[in-house]
Amino acid sequence: MLKNLYRSTVEKQFKKLYPTLVQLIQGIRNQQRKIISLSDKILVQTELEVVDVKKDFGVNDFEWDKVVNGVNTDIFLNANSGLFHAHFKDVYGIDISKRKIILNVGRVEPRKNQLKILEAFRNLKLRGDLDSDCSLVFIGDISNRSPEYKFRFKKLLKSTDDVFHLGFSGQDLIASAESSEGIFINASWFETSGLVSIEAAMAGMPVVASGDRVKEYLSGVISCDPKSVESIENAILNGMQKARYSKESRLALAEQYSWEETAKQTIKVYKNILNH
Repeated sequence: MLKNLYRSTVEKQFKKLYPTLVQLIQGIRNQQRKIISLSDKILVQTELEVVDVKKDFGVNDFEWDKVVNGVNTDIFLNANSGLFHAHFKDVYGIDISKRKIILNVGRVEPRKNQLKILEAFRNLKLRGDLDSDCSLVFIGDISNRSPEYKFRFKKLLKSTDDVFHLGFSGQDLIASAESSEGIFINASWFETSGLVSIEAAMAGMPVVASGDRVKEYLSGVISCDPKSVESIENAILNGMQKARYSKESRLALAEQYSWEETAKQTIKVYKNILNH
């Protein structure tokens, strides 16, 4: 709101002035409540989102439908690890094809909780609970919004053996990494449907994840408590013993969570509204 107020006055973007003043007078929260009450349908990704809306906005009398999140099934269902192995060797000069990896994908920031994952991995390695050929791999940009978190992440990264950070990568490389031997971990403080976890499962990796929302999408998820390093350690160890998602399970996921299915569900909601 302050940004829009600055732009509409100091930068003279006057078309922003009226909606900004209305928002200032009414309050963002009240505007959002009004939008919910005036909506024919609220689309949510999980049923737990309905609980959140009721709790956060203090409203109960709204209609909703669940529309699942979508995944690029062509990329994640048909991925193979060759691209990732070749890229990793180019970057680090290491043949990772014989190693098991613990993979985390996402922007490096406090919400994603990579520091706890790093601590858990380091503890497991120091105790000898993980095989010597097991590596932790992070894929994703480092956010500049939290300098302290960035500093601590880089410090832990340098001080822990067998930990690698590849930075931002495209979907083809991510899917290839997720088709490697090992597990996927997402110990973030909050996710909606946990899209990256669905992608990893579709590529075959067993999934360790925090929160209950992802359980609406994936069976067999190993849960962890994002605030507990010990919980993350135990979940990693359990995940390393778990078999990869079968071809049949992956095909079923692709059928449920394709963008085509997302579009069909969305169109169905719109048609129902228009017919009434």
